[in-house]
Amino acid sequence: MRGNGFIFLSGRLTALAILIVFQVLIVRSLSVGEYARWALVFALAALMQTAVSFGIPRLIPKYISQAGLKLSWGAARTLAWQLLLFRLLATSCLIGVTFGVLVATGYVQDVDRVFVAVSAVFILVGLVLMDADAMAQALSLQRASRLFTVAEAGGRLALVGLAAAATNDLTATQVLLISSGTYGLCALALLRSVFSVLSSPATVDEARPLDFTEMRQTAFAGYASSMAWFASSPAVVRVIASHFLTVATFAGFAFAQTLVLSFQRYTPGALIFPFVEPNAMRHYNQTGDQQRLWRILSLMVKVDLITIGAAIIGASISGQEVLDYISGGKHGGFAFAIPLLLVYIMASSVYRGFETVALSLGVSSVLLRNSALSIAWLLLALLFADQYGLAALLAFPICDALSRLLLVYRSMIKRELKPLIDGPINMTVALLVALFSIGGVQLREALSLEQGWSIPLAVCVDLLFGLALLFVRPFRKDEGELVAGPRIGSAKGFLR
Repeated sequence: MRGNGFIFLSGRLTALAILIVFQVLIVRSLSVGEYARWALVFALAALMQTAVSFGIPRLIPKYISQAGLKLSWGAARTLAWQLLLFRLLATSCLIGVTFGVLVATGYVQDVDRVFVAVSAVFILVGLVLMDADAMAQALSLQRASRLFTVAEAGGRLALVGLAAAATNDLTATQVLLISSGTYGLCALALLRSVFSVLSSPATVDEARPLDFTEMRQTAFAGYASSMAWFASSPAVVRVIASHFLTVATFAGFAFAQTLVLSFQRYTPGALIFPFVEPNAMRHYNQTGDQQRLWRILSLMVKVDLITIGAAIIGASISGQEVLDYISGGKHGGFAFAIPLLLVYIMASSVYRGFETVALSLGVSSVLLRNSALSIAWLLLALLFADQYGLAALLAFPICDALSRLLLVYRSMIKRELKPLIDGPINMTVALLVALFSIGGVQLREALSLEQGWSIPLAVCVDLLFGLALLFVRPFRKDEGELVAGPRIGSAKGFLR
């Protein structure tokens, strides 16, 4: 498992580093208007991933990972094809309806048919790639996943770079067309590896056919949970922003949001969760050991809190300088949005840990009530967006995330799921983040630093934040042993 974990992380980190360079390339190469078009289509792709998920992201790690163990190879292979075809058909229908509504209502203006067609292909191929990679992870095809994921990111960067060098007016349509091609090649390569394994003639004595009743329950619970945060998700907020904001403001907001979402992919939870979740679920299903499941998820929640918290501190102090440099001076004025967007993904990270435990232990009713809450916050955002613009679109998703988190927190406490919560520690870390962020900004203003010095100041304040954590000691001994084993050595300063 550790070997597979290293392969998984090395591939993800390499691909993500390449994609950060890709984001910098396109924001510098595309005009503000073309970048806004690219950002809108990217948001629609993310929106489709949730709207037509129907619990499939939960079915893949739970059932495809059982191939050759508790599920026959033939049943797993049939399920894989069914899931892929269902997603393609459902997404094709939704794309047609969505683009029709967006054009009719004025959300998308002056679009040409080629742009719409290329956007539709980009969304469809992206969904296939996402499912293909999830299946590869479920079957422990880490080497294939690393090879093709890194090759796709590198190929996309190289081709878009060549296109940008060959023309002075690179368009969103060209970027989408190139991305669709690299996505498609990567998806085909991964699917070939997946079905090569699933075509194995081997079987086991305990192999069983699919339990469709159980599968429907799992899919429904997973889909309901996803829809609970869907209303205030970054993709939905970006689509709404495209209607209420000017092109220049939307492009700046979209770029700030893209940077934050790119950073989110580097957080420990986002990097490790796709690998850890199927293994943790498999261990729980085999042994019924709730304690280990709780410890793994509690550790991931805390590490994410600290990582994202350090980013909030740094962005509060030096965000404008960093954003100006990355965007070539185009979008530095939107640096104020980055700490607020980071607060949202911090709350979402904690919520995801709660979600996994609730689904694993069959208490998904905890999550269902959140859907109405999210819709209410979305309606408030729509109501105030015309008057308050970007401020409303930043504030209401945070209010939604925090209120959902509080609701789930209270519900899980009632069910005595305390080992995961560790509320006082998590809230203490959040309070430290707020104090160091505010203090760092005040110190920057008091020192009247010249250009270039806010970044060293941010690093120093983050180091002080790390020292404060030594006194808080956020991790428990059993959580530390998950990483370092019984002999945890120098990590004791962070352990309770």
